[in-house]
Amino acid sequence: MSLTSEPHNDNLNREHSSQTHEIRYLAKYSSYEFWLAVPRSSPCVPNPDLSVVQLRFKDLQSPYNVVLSVGEFEAFYNALSRLEEYVRREYEARK
Repeated sequence: MSLTSEPHNDNLNREHSSQTHEIRYLAKYSSYEFWLAVPRSSPCVPNPDLSVVQLRFKDLQSPYNVVLSVGEFEAFYNALSRLEEYVRREYEARK
């Protein structure tokens, strides 16, 4: 995983990586966005060793861009799912 601080330009990293990577999936929300970047020389099926998921939090004084390998993204997703389940259980218990 890498974490970088960058000037507030929502397209900066996508433009930079567009020379070497193709964006296959992009989701934009008011406070964050994320995308799957696949190397341009890859076959139709993304290579998990070369593809990355990038996540940018936009509503910060100094926006951060998080870059995860596919394996790191899967672990992040699983941890986030467990957190969501815990929050739901806590919420239901307090009703």
